[in-house]
Amino acid sequence: MYAVVLSNYARGQTLFYQLHLGQFAGERDGIKVGTMRPHWFFNGSNVQTAVSGQWGFADCITSFSQEWAQLGTLRTYRLDLLPRLLWVIEQGSQHGLDQDLTHWHLAGTYHGQNTMGHVRNDAVWSDFSLKVSTQREATSPDAKRF
Repeated sequence: MYAVVLSNYARGQTLFYQLHLGQFAGERDGIKVGTMRPHWFFNGSNVQTAVSGQWGFADCITSFSQEWAQLGTLRTYRLDLLPRLLWVIEQGSQHGLDQDLTHWHLAGTYHGQNTMGHVRNDAVWSDFSLKVSTQREATSPDAKRF
């Protein structure tokens, strides 16, 4: 999984965006791969802690027209998250997520594993790179900056 955390200090909001690269579940006849669909897991309130002002969106690598990671197979992903993050923010308007892009800032990143149950989980990350570029404020009052 890869994740970014966006903070919005103007409105006191936080957006957790998770990108699932692989998903595996054990079954009687082997391992089932990749059945998750993109979905909201927090809609303005963290259901685990009851903290308000938190949104969470779980996305899939298949949303970027790429295949799920496979067990025992090296895979390279190169993608631009910005268009998808903008789309997620736009979709979040139905849950009260602030739409002013100038309020949002990258607060953190995560790459690693997430497991539930009695499993051993290993991943090897190499040549990991995150490139963040910013735009200068445009002179137009209608311009948006992310």
